[in-house]
Amino acid sequence: MDNFRQLPAMVRTDHGEANRRILAKETPADFRRVEAAAITRRTSLHSAEGKRLFVRFFYVLQSRVYYISTIGRTRKSHQEIETLELQIKQAIANASKLIDKLMDGMEQRLKESSIDAVASFTTTPMEEDVAIVSAIGRRYFELIHKLDQLMPLLQTLEIEELVTETELDRMRAKAKRITGRPASLARLLADRLRMEMRDPGPTAMPAAVATGLDEAAPAGSDAGISASSDALALMQTAATATPVLDVGRSESSLPELASRAAESSAVATMANGTDRSV
Repeated sequence: MDNFRQLPAMVRTDHGEANRRILAKETPADFRRVEAAAITRRTSLHSAEGKRLFVRFFYVLQSRVYYISTIGRTRKSHQEIETLELQIKQAIANASKLIDKLMDGMEQRLKESSIDAVASFTTTPMEEDVAIVSAIGRRYFELIHKLDQLMPLLQTLEIEELVTETELDRMRAKAKRITGRPASLARLLADRLRMEMRDPGPTAMPAAVATGLDEAAPAGSDAGISASSDALALMQTAATATPVLDVGRSESSLPELASRAAESSAVATMANGTDRSV
């Protein structure tokens, strides 16, 4: 439904200035590392909330999902990456259900009040060709457009005095928070994955061990995962093992160690020709 309505000539209307202000305030997302084919879809966003959320989060989510799904698979197993992808998909599905629930509630209230006309926006809609590079990106694209359809329903309730301005502000903030949640989750998961890939932690295997495992089994296979677990367990056991003394030698007592240290210090002083300890 096209919510844009032409106003009389006595009123100065927007001709794209609002869209340019929104685009100018947001820092462009870094999409240079995304080397994937894309399907082009055209946006049709009318509400200020839908436009701002789209500009702020859409390409951010797509770039983070690309990092997880493509770059993450070079260092992590397929099972780990699929778990992260499933979390983002579930977050989008939950957000979509909540937005649908809000829309159903708003439409029911309008129907009960016998209101058929829905408010429309006087600003120029944001219509841009965008690149969708994943199924998760497509789902998020649809979620943002659902939010955009919800906004005029909320505004209609306020105009018809079915809700107060305070209630409208709370419902609007709730809808924006629901829609932005999947993008925030994708950013968090991608940043955490990046840290793990840069700094594997104390359980990281030496390069020689990792190279041997890579040659023994393909990356991400069950055999490689099993070999990695065995190697880590062996390394941990070796690290915690008690040092073994050479056969035939007894551990020196503390007085004997102190005496040997003093003798070594005296010899070093004589060799250097100075009283300062070396």
